[in-house]
Amino acid sequence: FHAIDIPGYPDLRPADGPSLPEIERRYKDTYQQLLEGIASPLRRRGLSVTTAIEWDFPRHEAIIRAAARFGANLIVAADHATVHHLPWLLRYSDWELLRASPVPILLVKNPRPYRNPVILAALDPTHMFDKPAALDREILRFSATLADALHGAVHAVHGYVPVSANLSPATLSKPGELERILVAAKETAFDALAMVAEPLGISRARLHVVGRHPTDAVQEVAAQ
Repeated sequence: FHAIDIPGYPDLRPADGPSLPEIERRYKDTYQQLLEGIASPLRRRGLSVTTAIEWDFPRHEAIIRAAARFGANLIVAADHATVHHLPWLLRYSDWELLRASPVPILLVKNPRPYRNPVILAALDPTHMFDKPAALDREILRFSATLADALHGAVHAVHGYVPVSANLSPATLSKPGELERILVAAKETAFDALAMVAEPLGISRARLHVVGRHPTDAVQEVAAQ
């Protein structure tokens, strides 16, 4: 699917030029040929591939509308972040697509194929950050689906708060108390993660709990 989001301005069209519908048709025909060039090799490999072009704006909403028409279970899109300035930032369309899409998004950041991937499922089994319990199971189910299809392995990570903010200084000043609290918090977090992940076939060796904010914990374990 490709969304043409170039605006058309009828008042800027030459009087003797093609009509706006004709201009749109030419654009769509050009992009349709490009999509068919991508789809043809896949069809020769036995895959069923449908191509579609829509003149629609904004791009992220056009993609979401197309996914709804197709009954899509997954949207795969390119990451459009610039390679020159702050490449870790997502462009507006990518961010809005992630924010608004009702189905999972896979942003492809480089052309390397996915072979024997390590898939990291970021979970919140204690629901400290208000994620519903069903979402953890759906993340794991989807991770397992990808791993099975691509002959990969699934790991799970959970970032937790190691020390509660309401502990009094007197409690923390007791000899060995802070160490006991840290050990207990990690054990509790690990048990909560295992309760969700182990029934879905993820061994304890592939479970990771990190006493940091989830944003930092996920990046740390992903790098490992």
